[in-house]
Amino acid sequence: MTADLKPAPRIVNRELLALMGLEHDCCEVTGRMGPLHLHHVLFRSHGGDDNRNNILVIHSSLHHDYHRGDRNAQVLIGTHVRDHRPDIIQYITSKTTAGYAEAW
Repeated sequence: MTADLKPAPRIVNRELLALMGLEHDCCEVTGRMGPLHLHHVLFRSHGGDDNRNNILVIHSSLHHDYHRGDRNAQVLIGTHVRDHRPDIIQYITSKTTAGYAEAW
């Protein structure tokens, strides 16, 4: 089963969207099925881009909660990245100034 990914308007790499949809049929963080979104871990406004090492496939409700500033959602995503996505930590470290990835 392929994921029901809703492309965010800022993600322009359609090949990446297709690949992420094939790899994930549930939220990477919670395992919840349902509408999925692609979340830039390092926001584009902070120098992030459409690199698969910068994107999590997460449930739409978790995505909305994160961007509303819900601390529980932020901790949940941060903990997942720390524990399961060393590629994202490496990506953030390579794209940002010293100390940003550690503080994040």
